[in-house]
Amino acid sequence: MELNAFVDAIKEYAQSVGFVPEKNGIWRKDINRPSNEFENVAYCGFIREGQEPSGPYSDFSLCFMPEKTNDDTNSISACAIVLVVGTQQFMYDGAIAQSPFTRRRFLRLNSNSRVYYKSDFSNITDRLPELTTKLKEEHPRIRQFDERFGPLVVAFEVVDIKNDFTVEDIPYEFKKWICAYAEFRGWPTNDTQRKEVVDVLDKLESINSKKSLTEDEIYKILLRDKYIILQGAPGTGKTYTALNIAEKFKNVKFTQFHAETSYSDFVYGIKPDTASNTLIYKDNPGVLYEAIKEANTGKDVLLIIDEINRANLSNVLGPVFYLFEKNTGNNRKYKIKIGDLEIDKLPETLYVIGTMNTADKSLAVVDFALRRRFTWITLRPQVIDHKDFRKEEFLEFENMFMRHATDEELNLQPGQSYFIAADDEAMKQRLKYELMPLIKEYINEGFLPSAKDEFVNYFYNKIGELMYE
Repeated sequence: MELNAFVDAIKEYAQSVGFVPEKNGIWRKDINRPSNEFENVAYCGFIREGQEPSGPYSDFSLCFMPEKTNDDTNSISACAIVLVVGTQQFMYDGAIAQSPFTRRRFLRLNSNSRVYYKSDFSNITDRLPELTTKLKEEHPRIRQFDERFGPLVVAFEVVDIKNDFTVEDIPYEFKKWICAYAEFRGWPTNDTQRKEVVDVLDKLESINSKKSLTEDEIYKILLRDKYIILQGAPGTGKTYTALNIAEKFKNVKFTQFHAETSYSDFVYGIKPDTASNTLIYKDNPGVLYEAIKEANTGKDVLLIIDEINRANLSNVLGPVFYLFEKNTGNNRKYKIKIGDLEIDKLPETLYVIGTMNTADKSLAVVDFALRRRFTWITLRPQVIDHKDFRKEEFLEFENMFMRHATDEELNLQPGQSYFIAADDEAMKQRLKYELMPLIKEYINEGFLPSAKDEFVNYFYNKIGELMYE
């Protein structure tokens, strides 16, 4: 593609989504360079408004670094798209750079191609290792900008240019970056511009709405790994999924842990015989013992442990913890006694699914030793195909979490089951009696502090109720 045609298409498309030169941003280009200088400095792109048309600048910019086909032509074969901070570093964007939402805006660009990005957009001292290696190995003709600006680059993608294009048929890889930057800078001012940005970015997956594994995929993992944990926020379908998978087994045992669950309850113990006239004790086989006993007959047995982190797992599992080990073969030297059983490993036909609510911060922390023994599968909030699913309300909640939640707080986002309602009135009831108390509890616990006012206004506008009187 001819270089000037490429530059014109980039600028014209940006104008179609609200960019106004010298008003809401500055357009810069420096492409008319001798061949021996081109790869060092040639670029075009957009910088924050209020800056000079040339020379050093500050804050985030979106730059396009073209790669010429060879030294004797004005054709380009690739382009590095770079979100980079100016050499004067941060003047106005410092606080924005520290916000997780800023990173998430551009992280979602990774859903349909390979975008490299920093985990911290305020870090302008370290280089992205992929920046150096990818450019050196695959695009040596545009590697020089890494040497000059490497630490200031927070995200980038290299796009091969195989065909000519105009603003009318500009490739999606360029559209998504320009629209993400337009949204970030607030360029769109009319419905046409906003619609274009929304249409382009809607093709990307939200960071927190990446598709969870299907039940069939989870079932296959269970058969392979034997012990799995389904973890996720309230309403993401952990228990629902476990029970659906249980339908594939003829022999299923279910238990739910709580703060008072003990080894005697779950594994094996003794208890008073209330039918006797004298104080005597009798054996009390727990659900794990019963599952092992049944699996020892050669039957496939599924044990579901709901809310597994509600109990003190060290006390509940005791020495049985030793048995939850994958791929042990016949190398075990010690046996564990459980009632009348002495075993050194769990039966090959015993499968275990545990569920864990990641939003309940008052529960026991699961230690690394247990994590090693189970396969951990995260169920995420996601749009579902259900006739009563309220997509609008779900996305409103998701967007508020995207704007305000830390990475850890994303685990609190209510799942899709909260947004299943037969009609508007039913949804209002769910907002009033389920979602508003849940969000209020989060905020009272110190989570999502910056989202408080937005949630207060949201609930008032939706149901006419104040979250705080």
